[in-house]
Amino acid sequence: MCGFVDKFLEVGTSIKKEEWLAKALLDLIENDASIPEDQDFFICSGGQGVTKSAMRQMNDFALLPLHLGVWHYVVAIRPDNRSGKDTFDSWCPPRDRAERKYKGNLGSGIQRKIHVEVLAAQANEAIAEGETAASSEPETAEAATPITDVDPKRITVNNYGTVQNQKFISIETMHGDIHL
Repeated sequence: MCGFVDKFLEVGTSIKKEEWLAKALLDLIENDASIPEDQDFFICSGGQGVTKSAMRQMNDFALLPLHLGVWHYVVAIRPDNRSGKDTFDSWCPPRDRAERKYKGNLGSGIQRKIHVEVLAAQANEAIAEGETAASSEPETAEAATPITDVDPKRITVNNYGTVQNQKFISIETMHGDIHL
């Protein structure tokens, strides 16, 4: 998520696009009647879940966990990702195979003031310095060897589709694989 934010999102500027994007995601979730009020979204820095109804009361968000938590919901929990096609087409009308232009007003439904903390630079610095996330698996001799010549932004995502009615994605990093 750090690499994605650094490469594709303009954040940390006076324009505050991270606030608009957070409001857009919150607006989308709050107005989606197909998402139950007690649905957990794992959007906190420590990985804790927050229900849809509790998010309405929140004013402080961290950009990376918010994006990762929403992405997790879409990939792992959403039963039918095709159900939003009509909504997407209304926001970004097809233009005969040309680039679609956004014409929606997402985020305007969130009137409360929110604060979005941008952690991308801190996370990339930690990765560059060789720090790794805590793992629940025992450390092996191979895992204990520091990797020094690795590009922390190089991540490959393989969407392998459906196996026995189970959706999964494999994220391959330079440090190993994560299977969701």
